[in-house]
Amino acid sequence: MLKDYFQVEFELTTLPLNISELHQILEQQNPSASELLKKCRFAVKNTFVTMHESLENVQEVLVMPPSSGG
Repeated sequence: MLKDYFQVEFELTTLPLNISELHQILEQQNPSASELLKKCRFAVKNTFVTMHESLENVQEVLVMPPSSGG
């Protein structure tokens, strides 16, 4: 579970340019979360985005772990 690796909310000291850079920063902060982060999706303004999505003027990014349903 993602909450086992990161706090529910936190701020970064280094501002990433895009989702790909954010992914790298999160992996550097907690390398043991690397495999889980590869399966996560990222959202900005309640919309899923690609790894190339710019984070210019973005204040919040949601990291959505994989889920299963029935």
